[in-house]
Amino acid sequence: CWPVLHPQQQQLLTRIGITTAAASVPQRPGRNPPGLKHATAHAAAHGHLAVATHATCDGFPLGRWLIAQRAKARSGRLSPATQQALTALDPWWNPPWDFAWQRIYQRVRADTTAPQAKEWIQQQHWAQLHPEEQALLTGIGAVAP
Repeated sequence: CWPVLHPQQQQLLTRIGITTAAASVPQRPGRNPPGLKHATAHAAAHGHLAVATHATCDGFPLGRWLIAQRAKARSGRLSPATQQALTALDPWWNPPWDFAWQRIYQRVRADTTAPQAKEWIQQQHWAQLHPEEQALLTGIGAVAP
């Protein structure tokens, strides 16, 4: 997917940590899970894997597939190769905090000037957040109280 992106899209993705290597997860027939190519395409286009449950990518149920991968990861049944590939696409594809928070964070990160984004940021109880959640918020300009 990377080569077909406009150079400005590539620059934007690079700024948020998505590189050519991360966007080019090797596709070996029969060895990679079928959802990995769709996850790669979504991450290349959007910069994250915080998709809604019913999200699809080219007709593939990406949201449901990612939920299943998170469940496998929590139970120790996700293959190290798949875990590594998903983490390369989005380091927070399976955060230790509530995933709903992660989805909202990605929407807020996309437009921190929107009134709803500012309100959501202000509603965060800093002391109750995971240190990495705090770091993510700091990265988009939020300041600890």
